[in-house]
Order: sequence, then C-alpha cells, then structure tokens
Amino acid sequence: MLDFHTHILPNVDDGSQSVEESVSMIREELRQGVDTIVLTPHFYAKKTTPRELLAKRDEAFEKLSQALSTEQEKPKLLLGSEVHYYMGIGRSNSITSLQIANSGVLLLELPFENTWSDSLFRDVRELHTNLGLQVVIAHVERYVTRWNEKRIIDQLMKEGAWIQANAAFFINPSTQRRALRLLKQGRIQVIGSDCHGIEKRIPNMVLVEEILTEKLGEKAAKEFLQKPYELLGV
Repeated sequence: MLDFHTHILPNVDDGSQSVEESVSMIREELRQGVDTIVLTPHFYAKKTTPRELLAKRDEAFEKLSQALSTEQEKPKLLLGSEVHYYMGIGRSNSITSLQIANSGVLLLELPFENTWSDSLFRDVRELHTNLGLQVVIAHVERYVTRWNEKRIIDQLMKEGAWIQANAAFFINPSTQRRALRLLKQGRIQVIGSDCHGIEKRIPNMVLVEEILTEKLGEKAAKEFLQKPYELLGV
C-alpha cells in the first residue's frame, strides 16, 4: 500500500514531535503493509515561505534517514507537502517546489468554510493550466456535507483535481457508507492516513484495506489501492 498523506517528519508541524516517534510510526506503517509513504508537512503561506519550509523539511528528513539507516526494512519515502490554499496560489510559481517527489502532484488543503468563491475553483484550475501541477484535494470529507458533497466534489474534479479522503472516513461506522458511496461513484481516488502520531491519529491504512476488500472484493480493492502509485509514477 501507499500512504498518500502523513505527518511523520519530526518537529516540522503538528505531527511527530521526535525522531523516535517518527521511526515508530514508520515501523507501524510497515507492519500494516505500507511500502511507500508520502511525507506531507503543512505549508501555510501566512507563516512561512516555500524555501523556509523546504529547508526545515530537508533537515528533518536527514535526521529521520539517519535514524532509519540501521533498520532492516524501510519503506520508500517521498517528500511533499500539504499546501494550504491561499488566494492567487494558481499564479505562485514558487509553489511548484512543494510538489510530491518531482511528480507534478500537489496535495492541496482547502479552507474549512463550506462556501467558497469562484476564485478558489479558478485557482485549482490554474495550478494545472499555469503551473502544470496535478492537484489532489486533501481530506475532502472535512469540507463537504452530505447535502453539498456532489456539487463541490464535481466542481473540483471539473477543474482537474483528484480527491483524497482520510482513512478515518472509511473506518468510522457513522461515515463508512457515505465514504464507500463516494468511492464507488468515482468521487474519491486516493486514501491517506493523515497520521500525526503513534498514540493519537495513528497510522491506520490496514483497516482501510480490510474494509475495501470486504466491501468491494479483493480485485477491486487492489485496483483502487494501486491508483496512487500510478499517479505518482512510483
């Protein structure tokens, strides 16, 4: 499996707070069958610049890599970022430096308000048309309700975006049916754990695999879980 959305890098954001915690999270991912992990620390344009985040990210990655050097089994680690939307992002050339592993894919976190202006959808479109990026919308279940989900998701997909949902959306019994319905409708293409620690918001991809296998069948589940590998070219 590939975990598309994580906060495993140590001391970069509100995720892992130590190298030791990061190593424990990676061990847990491996135990669950995850062989590829996308490292997506938060980026907020109001707080920092892409260059500053990249410097902090690379320093944390170096420390993590050193700690993993003695591990017998290691996953493939891909560097990226979870970029918080800001007006005009579709014309910000520097944002391309935050794509995932030079794949041309950008994980974009949208505002949590449930009403957005036309400029937001235009920016999503322009991230592709102006900057050549494939946008993936982070944890879409946080922005939509069952009343507006189709309209909002369809508009984002019309602008060329892929849709990522968190594993918890499928695991939580109160939202599982809704999550599976959106996946079957083609309105979710990618799943990530969005893990932040080893005790709270922990890696949980294996539970999604089990649910998808039970609800979709083994073949369909495997085909779906292969999509992020194809998207990232890994």
